[in-house]
Amino acid sequence: MFEDKDLKLLTRLGFTSSQAKVYLGLVYLGQSCVHNLLKVAQIDRGETYRVISRLEKQGFVHRIIVNPTEFKAVPVSDLLSVLLLRRKTEVCELEQDIKRFQKKKIENVGTSKEEYMLLASKPEMILDSIRHASSPERPVDVVSRLCGSRKSTRVLEDILWNFIESGAKVRFIVDAPVEDIFVTKLLKELESHPNFTLMYTTNSAIVPVVIIGDTEVWINTSERFIFLEGTHLLSNNPRLVRLAQGYFNHLLSTSISVKLPMI
Repeated sequence: MFEDKDLKLLTRLGFTSSQAKVYLGLVYLGQSCVHNLLKVAQIDRGETYRVISRLEKQGFVHRIIVNPTEFKAVPVSDLLSVLLLRRKTEVCELEQDIKRFQKKKIENVGTSKEEYMLLASKPEMILDSIRHASSPERPVDVVSRLCGSRKSTRVLEDILWNFIESGAKVRFIVDAPVEDIFVTKLLKELESHPNFTLMYTTNSAIVPVVIIGDTEVWINTSERFIFLEGTHLLSNNPRLVRLAQGYFNHLLSTSISVKLPMI
């Protein structure tokens, strides 16, 4: 008759188990009355009539006017084409809903008056929140190390550019440069931007921090203090923001302005 893998395929494409059994039963029989279909589909009579009625409305089963009434399934290729198109449409709609939901979540993080404290083991989960939080009215203070991977440096630069392009003024404190530092062309361009101030601290035990105005703070809590590693904290808790600002101002008081080395 029909195989389990065929049933599983149809259920994966949106059919219920009963619908798959009835359809495949009609495919096997070619054309059949309900009495003979019951023996193949192996579901009760009432359920069979309900399923046939639904499949007929969907255009997957045709009624043959004879006595007793018989039914015939549309070709398998036609059915699969329709079901596959429906599934692709559902996936596209789902992707659009996810994008709308993500945008809403980002906007809520930036504008909510309620206090929040988010923890993430992967920075990608909250980097979009940081990128969308910038505005000309909210200056940004950043503390970070310039060691670590090239990916870490590029992500940091990307965030800094998003702040700058929004019109925000950015103060960036980094650990004292060393000979093997990875300096990119983008970071050199940042250094010369009028809204960007680059400072070096002699304190080697710095913690990556992003402070957005007086309202939000992002803190890297990894043991190695590398920008893309460890657990990350995003919060608008006023006490935590003030603590981060005090930390930034302490580093700023001991920082010096030094030009980046040539690339």
